[in-house]
Amino acid sequence: ATDISPMHMAITTVEGTQLMTYYNKAYDRYVAHFNNTLSEGTTSSFYKIDFSKNTKFKNALADGHTLEAIFSMDESGKGITQEVKILTAHQAGGTGLMLTIHSRGNDITFLPNVSTTGKSVWRWAESGVVPNPGTYYHVVGVWDKEKNVARVYVNGKYRGSAKTEGDLVLPSGASYQWFGIGTDPAGA
Repeated sequence: ATDISPMHMAITTVEGTQLMTYYNKAYDRYVAHFNNTLSEGTTSSFYKIDFSKNTKFKNALADGHTLEAIFSMDESGKGITQEVKILTAHQAGGTGLMLTIHSRGNDITFLPNVSTTGKSVWRWAESGVVPNPGTYYHVVGVWDKEKNVARVYVNGKYRGSAKTEGDLVLPSGASYQWFGIGTDPAGA
């Protein structure tokens, strides 16, 4: 994996038997496939982008940010009792794209942690879209700090928002300040 942004951040492949890439004709590129058990913690088979020592990146996140991912699932997420992390930097703070647990609807969600006190407060921008197996979803989460709102879009349509007064709370501690693709820094 390569970061094509101006920052050219290092992307580490945390190898394991459940991670593979393949050529996808529909998107005309190689894509990652994670064969981990759905919503179960993992210590391998994912990608990691460490930003713990990148002050410029942390300041940019804290000024408002957009996360974007295209994903598909091999199996249904309906009824899962643990969150499924697609692209996240969560641990008592942070931001990310994920699927919620069953009691919240198992839907695609953008979840930044924004607070007026500096203490962890999750802001649930839930889409109401529960992904179907074999279907690709283009998800965009936008945290607009100036307007105090987090929005989530699925396949080009606005799907939900959450009020977000305050500042971004980063993940608790440098060891959790990284984005996981196909995982969460806390192993979720």
